[in-house]
Amino acid sequence: MPARGINQSQLLKVTIEEGTKVFQDIQLKYTNENFYSFCLGTDNDVTSVFPMANTEEALNRISADEKGDPIAVKAYRWSPEEWDIEFNEAEFEKTNSILFPDYTIHENDNNFIERKRQTIETLTKALYEIKNNGVFAGQKNASQISFFVSIGDAEEYEINMMIDSLSKYNNDSTINDLKWLYLED
Repeated sequence: MPARGINQSQLLKVTIEEGTKVFQDIQLKYTNENFYSFCLGTDNDVTSVFPMANTEEALNRISADEKGDPIAVKAYRWSPEEWDIEFNEAEFEKTNSILFPDYTIHENDNNFIERKRQTIETLTKALYEIKNNGVFAGQKNASQISFFVSIGDAEEYEINMMIDSLSKYNNDSTINDLKWLYLED
């Protein structure tokens, strides 16, 4: 069943266009830092996205007080809400204009869940395409850069959607770390 109200092909195209520019620009802003992850953050209704990223250097800044605790450092590594890279708040304007109108349409629970699943998959695929287009090629560990969609305050079924989607495109180490963060009690 197609997601109601969202043209997923258009969403993919526009997210790739905007994401390419946003992620190129942020690498220029932090030119002396080594990025390891790029992310699209979203709310529980997946009505908007905002870019997130982190570098090894930023991780060291935010986890400086936790150096003796590898579990805490690992949690900081994979928790986008803790990351220290700043973006312009106006990013992804066209992508968000595609996402938001659908929110105003009343959906039954099954359609709502299916729309979220399809949209998370589309956004994750867009990140994969951005990576494949060489946007991160100048990074020291370009082939190891992770990317995923992060839903704020995600419920268990949403976490499973995120994990299912990111598992198609990331390396095993990243997948295992994100499973550890989101699925372990």
